[in-house]
Amino acid sequence: EAARHGMAFLPGVELTCVPALSPDGDAAREGSWHLLAYVPGDVQRAEVRELRAWIAGLTEARGPRMTMMIERLGTFGIHVDESKVLARANGAVGRPHLAAELLEMGVVDTFQQAFDEWIGDGAPANVERP
Repeated sequence: EAARHGMAFLPGVELTCVPALSPDGDAAREGSWHLLAYVPGDVQRAEVRELRAWIAGLTEARGPRMTMMIERLGTFGIHVDESKVLARANGAVGRPHLAAELLEMGVVDTFQQAFDEWIGDGAPANVERP
């Protein structure tokens, strides 16, 4: 697709990172950051295949997590059609897809409100990453 527009395609991935331990060895600190990893050159290299396999495992864990969040919303009387959320995702489902569905359903007035009140960190329907 990029070539059709006279551009080069550079594959990459964005990972959300959270610290496991603070520098002094105590329990994990709050906060996260996004790591952008770009893959120039031959994407068939062994290390790239290993990265893709590792990411595939993370992607597979998203489905069950989404199901649990939708079930939690149901306990609050918010009945979300999971197939609609999955259709929005086109592969790797995440909270933004659920937020968009909650917005379209009229449960929330803004995308951010979905996170603040329902699916953000510490919110009632959020399920932490495995």
